[in-house]
Amino acid sequence: MSIEVRQLVVKADLHSASEQIGQDTQPAVDMEAFREEILAECRRMLEQMLEQRRER
Repeated sequence: MSIEVRQLVVKADLHSASEQIGQDTQPAVDMEAFREEILAECRRMLEQMLEQRRER
């Protein structure tokens, strides 16, 4: 069975290294949290697609 992904939205903020020189900041993206967010959205989309298939 194939599953078609119709929409994937990725939001990211990019900062150049020169903007962060001398600043004591945290990384702009927490990679583990970002990964979990993407996986959760993919799961939600797959569940929605499977539910739509069951309704047919």
